[in-house]
Amino acid sequence: MTRLKNLEMELQGHGVGMDEPLIDRQGFPRSDLDVASVRTLRHQIICLRNDHKNVMSEIEKVLHHIHQAQPPNNTETLSTPARPTSPASVPFAKVNAVAPDSPASMAGLQRNDLIVQFGTIRHDHMQPLSSLATTVQSHLGQPLPVVVSRNSQLVQLSLIPSTAWGGRGALGCHIVPL
Repeated sequence: MTRLKNLEMELQGHGVGMDEPLIDRQGFPRSDLDVASVRTLRHQIICLRNDHKNVMSEIEKVLHHIHQAQPPNNTETLSTPARPTSPASVPFAKVNAVAPDSPASMAGLQRNDLIVQFGTIRHDHMQPLSSLATTVQSHLGQPLPVVVSRNSQLVQLSLIPSTAWGGRGALGCHIVPL
């Protein structure tokens, strides 16, 4: 990425970016530019951007294969039972439905789970439910810690939101306020 940034800075040093025309109004090469150098820099930048895009695509494919190969072993039951009076264990939402093979299902989320913590969102957050969408979007493809109350016990889950699972939404579950 530093090579790409260096090339972009060098291009800006010529006084142009990637989109400015290299010809004047009459269709002649601009006399204030070294057109050959600018074209070469643009070509190198485009090649590096394409290479970066291809590498990121390959990484995404490998990550999908890794996550598919691993059994969903990301649920841990905490040893202490949930205490409704503790501020850290007060739920603010309920899982109303979970789609099969969804990110929520893969993380171990179940119908009737009470959400105690979703990322950094807790019951005392100013608008916990409206903040869920923003949190999900900012964690696409990244693990998101979720704590639920299930059968009077706190269960810690790791949810990875994704829009590539083939269903609706990035979670594949329906969450309702309490």
